[in-house]
Amino acid sequence: MKPAGDGSSARILLLGALLFLTASAWISTRLYGWPGSWLVRGSVGGFFYVLFWCFLGYLLFPGARPGAIALAVLAATCAIEFAQIWHPPFLEAARGTLAGGLLLGSVFSGVDFPWYFAGCGDAWLVGRALQ
Repeated sequence: MKPAGDGSSARILLLGALLFLTASAWISTRLYGWPGSWLVRGSVGGFFYVLFWCFLGYLLFPGARPGAIALAVLAATCAIEFAQIWHPPFLEAARGTLAGGLLLGSVFSGVDFPWYFAGCGDAWLVGRALQ
């Protein structure tokens, strides 16, 4: 991804999105406790999860193609979701922490996959717009 001009304005936009929109929305959905929390906490957070990682990828690898980053994040996210079927002691210990629970999740849910695809698709569109 090569933003127009010197790229600093695109990087500032990505950093703002990463820090304020994506991270706060992702964490907020994971900690949400009001009506509809089963859906918000269980699935919608996946949308923001993949946005977060895609935007971080755009910041760390500004020369990479947005599609490559979005696909890598999608593959990793799907692998993490499938890993939730596996419950060895070391993963259970990691998932028992706040950070591990936020990053790794704890319960497999096929309902999460459409949210991952939607988040990666939107992240890809943002990446293309910043080229």
